[in-house]
Amino acid sequence: MEGQLTGEGNVVVSVCVNSDGNVVEAKRQASGSTTTDPTLISKAINAAKGYKFESSDQDRACGTITFYFRYGGSSN
Repeated sequence: MEGQLTGEGNVVVSVCVNSDGNVVEAKRQASGSTTTDPTLISKAINAAKGYKFESSDQDRACGTITFYFRYGGSSN
């Protein structure tokens, strides 16, 4: 189909989790991300905020989650 946008990209999200396992901070990390598409970034951040991790004795733990997107192509 002419004019259809296709592609792929990674969005790396830096997350911090509290002792209850809840994500308390999530933001895009430029390093490692291969797209600047605001829709994909928003989807990745919202998905990361919805994650629930195991409880811990640590007050706060931080790390990254990499989301890989592939979009476009045939709808058949």
